[in-house]
Amino acid sequence: MARDSRSQSIIVAGESGSGKTVSARYIMQFMAAVGGHSMRGLGGPGGGEVHIEQQILASNPALEAMGNAKTSRNDNSSRFGKYIQIWFDRGRKITGATIQTYLLEKSRVVYHAGTERNYHIFYQLCAGATAAERESLCLLDVAEFPYTAFGDPHVKGVDDAKDFASVRKALSTIGLSEGTQHEMWQTLSSVLHLGKIPIMANRRGDRVNIAPDHPSIDVTAGFLGVDANKLCRWILNTRIVVAGKEIVSPATQNVATDMRDALAKAIYARLFDWMVAQINASLARQGTSAQWFIGILDIYGFESFKSNSFEQLCINYTNENLQQQFNKHVFRLEQEAYKREENVGDFNHFADNKACPKPIEGNLGVLENP
Repeated sequence: MARDSRSQSIIVAGESGSGKTVSARYIMQFMAAVGGHSMRGLGGPGGGEVHIEQQILASNPALEAMGNAKTSRNDNSSRFGKYIQIWFDRGRKITGATIQTYLLEKSRVVYHAGTERNYHIFYQLCAGATAAERESLCLLDVAEFPYTAFGDPHVKGVDDAKDFASVRKALSTIGLSEGTQHEMWQTLSSVLHLGKIPIMANRRGDRVNIAPDHPSIDVTAGFLGVDANKLCRWILNTRIVVAGKEIVSPATQNVATDMRDALAKAIYARLFDWMVAQINASLARQGTSAQWFIGILDIYGFESFKSNSFEQLCINYTNENLQQQFNKHVFRLEQEAYKREENVGDFNHFADNKACPKPIEGNLGVLENP
């Protein structure tokens, strides 16, 4: 960047468990060490000041808590893609940063394999909240919440309570007040309690209902700020509009369960996007001194589960194309340059994955444009 006066980007790619997240973290630590200097206010009462590089590094624990999970191959697998641009001025000092996220694995909020976990933040919250917070947030043990009960709730060598303290500190460094953080914990608790709301069918199976006195209904509705009766109504009924007329009909048990889970996934995804927006507001470039950036792309790795969703198809498709970029620039273009220079030797053979994306993006492929 300094030599050519041009922005640069680093692609961190590889299969799941190959060390991409740790590599990206080390790259960011190096950037912060060599380019950090500016101070900025945190805002709010008693906010004080903090170095911009500290805020950039603080984004990692927050994003990993909300976007990483234990999988069958990796205890800290990124379940979303991240592209961060770190901006520098002419003096090669950091002036700010921006983060873009891709393909959050929303399905993990409501289902994961038996050897895996939900997102780290759920276990950290239940393990690290104070006694007063556990009471106010209506928190239980993770084994009592359906979304976290199955699978292995423990990760060897990981202290969820200690990690939760790190997440609190990171969010404070970014500039989120204790009150705002408490609202985040309320939203996460509402997702956990939403999964506890039982949907029961009658004997014929054509009608479903929810026990009106189930405590998780009021907890969920209270934390989300919605009416409990309306929440139950739209979990148990479907609505379609035909020719401008609204038709409401009762849902089956399977459909109602899917709608409840879809709501949980949507709430979590909105909270994740909101947190990223808060981080970006904190890291925003100040003034007009920014000249160039160094981008770091950390996309979660290729995996193949026993049951693969459309989300996993998109993830693996993205990784195959990233591998194509690597093959092109590291192998093919270099080999062509050798041939032009008549420097012919024994080229290293490599596994070309060129055929892999074709069934997805080629003619009659899954993602073919209509």
